[in-house]
Amino acid sequence: MNRYFPLSFDSNIFRRHKRRSMIGGALCAIVLSCFTGSVSAQSAEEDGVGDTEAATLSATMDWSDLAYVGGGYRSSTAMHYSGMVVEIHDARNALYQTGLYYHIGKLNASGTKVTWSPSKHLCYCSSVYASVAITNEGYVIVAYSEGKNKKDSNLNYIVGTLNLNGDLEQRIQWKTDIVTFDSGYHDTIAVNASGVIAEAHESGSGGKGIYYRLGHLKDPAGGDFHIVWDTGDEGQPYSNGINPHISINDSGEVVEVHQVASNDHKLHYIRGKLKAKSIVFNTSQPKYNNNGQRPAVVLLNDGSLVELHDNGSSVYYRTGQLDSKDASKINWSETQLIPKSKDHESNSVSSNGVYALATVFDDYYTSIRYSLSVAP
Repeated sequence: MNRYFPLSFDSNIFRRHKRRSMIGGALCAIVLSCFTGSVSAQSAEEDGVGDTEAATLSATMDWSDLAYVGGGYRSSTAMHYSGMVVEIHDARNALYQTGLYYHIGKLNASGTKVTWSPSKHLCYCSSVYASVAITNEGYVIVAYSEGKNKKDSNLNYIVGTLNLNGDLEQRIQWKTDIVTFDSGYHDTIAVNASGVIAEAHESGSGGKGIYYRLGHLKDPAGGDFHIVWDTGDEGQPYSNGINPHISINDSGEVVEVHQVASNDHKLHYIRGKLKAKSIVFNTSQPKYNNNGQRPAVVLLNDGSLVELHDNGSSVYYRTGQLDSKDASKINWSETQLIPKSKDHESNSVSSNGVYALATVFDDYYTSIRYSLSVAP
C-alpha cells in the first residue's frame, strides 16, 4: 500500500484559484478537459430543456437546496441502503494536483440531510474523474483515470472495506494496491447486489470509442479483493462518444448515457442486459437531449431511473422508466431544474433505492455541493 499517503486536506486552497469569468473558466476547462462545451454553446438555451423525446411521465422530485460537501473537483457518490454514503473527488486543476480525496457520509432518518466526515486523503496520484461504487457487504470500489487528457491515459482501481455500523471518523480500509487495468479515460463504475461490477470509459489513446467491462471481486470473503474481469483483458467497444455513465440493477438491466462530443451537446442513452460475460446492448441509441453535457444516471430495481446533466450554466434532471414492451426504450419526464443550481456543473447521481443524491460542482467556489430527494 505504498502508493498513497494520508494527510489532512484544507479545502480553502481551492478557493485561491476561483474562476472570475466565463471566458477564463472556459480556457481553464479546456486545459482540464472537464468543460466539454464552447462558450457560445454554454450560453445557448439557458432554460436547459433541449428534450428530444416527448415527456410521457409526470414525475417531479422535490430536491433539497444545495448544501456544502467540501472543496474539490469531479465528484462521484455511492449510497448504501444502511444510509452510509461514500463521496470521492480529485484535486486536479490547471496549476497543480494532490491526488484523490473522499468523504464518508451518513443519511439522517428523515432522508433530508447527509452529515459528512472531514475530507480524507486516498492517494498522492495522478488522478481525474474518479468513480465509486459500494456493495451490500460494504466493499468500496474506486476507479479513476490517471492521464491529464484522453490522448494518453490509463485506468486504475482500488478496493477497500467500510464499516457500515461505524462512525464518520473511520477510514476506508484499503485491501488492494492501486491496480492499473486498462488504457482509458473518464470511467464510471457500478455494482449490483449479485456483486457484478460494470465499468464504462472513453478511449485512452485519443479515439472516439467508448468501452465497457464486466467483473467481480475474486474472493473478498477469503481476503482477495482484486477484480476478475469476466469480459477479458480489454475493454469491449459498444459506441462512440464522451462522458459515459453506466448503471445496472439487480434484475440485470443496464442503462448507459453519454455525450456525442466535446463540441456536440447531444445526449444519448442505451439500454442493455447483463449476461454471464457480456452486456448485450440494444442497437438503438436514442437521443434524449440536444443541449446537455456531463450526463449521469442511476437505475433502480423497479426500472425507474434518475438522469442528471448540465447545459454549461445550470444543472437539470429527468426521471425515467424502462419501457416494459420495448427493450430499447426509456419513458421520460420533462427536464427540470435542480433548485439554485445556476453556475454549477453536473457531477453524479446515486441512490439506495429510497432516496437519490446528486452532487454538483460549484464553479465559483471550486467546491462540491449535494442535493437530496426521495427517489422516483
